[in-house]
Amino acid sequence: MNSESVLSVGVAQPDEETRLTQAIEAFTRWRADIAPDKTLETDSPAIIVRTAHGEDGALRKTLIFDDEKWAAFFLKIWQSDTHA
Repeated sequence: MNSESVLSVGVAQPDEETRLTQAIEAFTRWRADIAPDKTLETDSPAIIVRTAHGEDGALRKTLIFDDEKWAAFFLKIWQSDTHA
């Protein structure tokens, strides 16, 4: 059974938002590479990104993954600093 995972990421500086975008792009490339025959396609996307402002006014991105394993892999990309 799949379970949804939610990550909240602060993107207070423009370079942080750029870095997040690069990580999301790396994640989607990886997903496409592991399933070139589209076997991973479902009715829901692997990731949904929402933008919000925290209570302190800081910009935050909420990433919602349809499976914990996708969130775990994304975190590896996000923490690696090598997602170009």
